[in-house]
Parts: sequence; C-alpha cells; structure tokens
Amino acid sequence: MSSQGGILGVPNYGAYAAAKGGVAALTRAAAAEYASEGIRINAVSPGAVETELWAHAPVGLLEQVAANIVSHCSGLGNPMTLLKR
Repeated sequence: MSSQGGILGVPNYGAYAAAKGGVAALTRAAAAEYASEGIRINAVSPGAVETELWAHAPVGLLEQVAANIVSHCSGLGNPMTLLKR
C-alpha cells in the first residue's frame, strides 16, 4: 500500500514519506518491467485514513488534512471502510 504521504511529504515524517515513496517508485518500475508480458502492477494510495499513526501527528495536522480532503471528497477514511471496497 502506498500513501499520499509519500508524494506530498509531511513535516517530521521523512522516514514514512521515504518508505511510501519507495513503494510508489517500486510499483512504477515493476509496472514498466512486466508490461510487455501483459501484467499490470498497481498500488493503492487511499489518502488520509484515520489510524493510530495520527496520534503522533503534530497538533493541528489532522484537522488541516481533513479540511483539505473534505473540500475534494468525502473526508477521512477509516480502515473498515477500505476493507469494504
């Protein structure tokens, strides 16, 4: 699973951004490598999902992210919602 955090970057989450950015890069490389064999490679990048990771986020970051998401879609996701898709 990839993450928007690997694309956008979040202050104080460099290791997380690097890991998720690596997932995105590996996905693109694998997709290019196996395309000639008719194999498609994708990564899921659901955006903000309300998990325990947010408990360690800088004060106000969750609200800032949620406000930005709400303007574009239905708001924060949660793990159970993702499982239903």
